Amino acid sequence: MAREVTSYELKNDSYDQDNFYEASVRWVKSLKERHDPYDFIDILDNDVDLYPFQSIDLAIIPAYTPTDEEIADAGGKEALQAEHIAKLSVDPDSIMGQGSFERLTDELSRLSAPTRQPGWAIKTIDARLAVPRHNTATLAFHPNIMAIPIYASALPVALSRIDKSGRPFDFFEFAQRNLMPVNPALSVASFRGVPIFETMGFATIVKTIPPTRSALIYGMDRELQRRMISNAKQATLDYIENVSNAGKSVHLTIDPTASTFEPIMESDRLSAMKRKPINPAIRQMILDQFPFVLPMTMRLEGSASAWYMEPPSSLFGGETARQHFEAIIETLDRETGRLYGVEMMSGHAERSLGKSAVTGTNGLTG
Repeated sequence: MAREVTSYELKNDSYDQDNFYEASVRWVKSLKERHDPYDFIDILDNDVDLYPFQSIDLAIIPAYTPTDEEIADAGGKEALQAEHIAKLSVDPDSIMGQGSFERLTDELSRLSAPTRQPGWAIKTIDARLAVPRHNTATLAFHPNIMAIPIYASALPVALSRIDKSGRPFDFFEFAQRNLMPVNPALSVASFRGVPIFETMGFATIVKTIPPTRSALIYGMDRELQRRMISNAKQATLDYIENVSNAGKSVHLTIDPTASTFEPIMESDRLSAMKRKPINPAIRQMILDQFPFVLPMTMRLEGSASAWYMEPPSSLFGGETARQHFEAIIETLDRETGRLYGVEMMSGHAERSLGKSAVTGTNGLTG
């Protein structure tokens, strides 16, 4: 008996691509309304030839790699690298306030545990990434969609300031191992006139659909979602394995909730910040593959922007590692609430995570 052909199988790739684009436009417009008071975000045309990163079958977008001609025109690789590192502050400063990105990266470059020398944290991350299967991660809350790229671009700037005794930091090589999951909907958007995915050449992008109902809400076909999620998972596993086989490790920048926060307003004033529950798959991935984490959180609010970071730590030891992970999340909840000056709430039941009046300023600047 012949197998019945499903309606989905009758759809062609053109339909899928158009469905992805239309759903993504609705998604981006929603994100723009919530996170773009600067009016920096616009919509690109539906054109895979012009914008190949829009393709539903392209799961990973490699970081920018300069051509020999570009290196020669710049006067050498180190000169081109210095040019790219200097440019990394432009977009963050437009969101955080002039000079904020420099203060953030300077603090990151000097971050240390109490009993260690200044800069211990970033030097330890650098040492781990130089050998295989010692992957690291920035475990970071992103109340605003623009925070994750700021975290991910701050790390190579901090790494570039390490004294490596004659072994210069290779910005472009590191970018290939600087993994950043990004909502694929952002492939249809521009930031200040430049395609968003082209502004993030400092990292390798994996197009990851957030594990929420958002894609369905904005009209993305369920089977298309599954196809893209499956592609992203396999591409990520292959990517990590290839880096390991090359004798290096990967740094991942990720929000453990896989979602931005929802501001709770009362009488036109911010009264609380609500986050999604921690995603179990992300928690397990961190524990299994990225068990050396740098915790960070941030408030993006122009010149009032501020952030919190603490020294990285290892997550080893079964249940002890899981408890350590949860303790880090509790700290990020507390510090995010402090930065915003409101309560943090979690989950669908809007569970309160404590008052915001927390003393201490460890890691606060901005």
